[in-house]
Amino acid sequence: MLRRYCTGNLMQLMRSSIGCRWFALSTSMNNSNDSSNNTIDNSSYKESFEMKDSNDSSNNTIDNSSYKESFEMKDSNFENMLRHSKFIGIGKPGKKKVTGHIKHVVGDDLYVDFGGKFYGVVKRPSYAGDRGYKLGDSVTIRLRDTEVTGHFIGQSRHMTLCEADISLT
Repeated sequence: MLRRYCTGNLMQLMRSSIGCRWFALSTSMNNSNDSSNNTIDNSSYKESFEMKDSNDSSNNTIDNSSYKESFEMKDSNFENMLRHSKFIGIGKPGKKKVTGHIKHVVGDDLYVDFGGKFYGVVKRPSYAGDRGYKLGDSVTIRLRDTEVTGHFIGQSRHMTLCEADISLT
């Protein structure tokens, strides 16, 4: 029987794709003809539960240099953390200036990570000259849309292109 529970604090879970751990809890059943003699061994469940409690109690605060203040899990809830996050603070993306880092360079295409759901893809400008735009460079971009979607002929719903609409500034 598999049980799932989350470890770590909420902001760490939001930032990572591996936020939850799976633990296999063994249940041993006595195979006998009498169904009243069947017992379940819950010792592994108890150990997993105690491990989760010890992880939660030792990791109550978040210390991240990108945040100006640390949140305590006791005093803040998800609504407050979401309301004060930088993602919500950006508002609607309509032509906002943000900073990003070049994560991939493929031919003349630059893949820029600005902290959104998808990378932004932009052509390397011909006027770059000595600038070059290397991997890991910090660039200022103008964010038009965080997700490019389109309605293709014959499709009943929009499909995403898994990239953001940006331009270099």
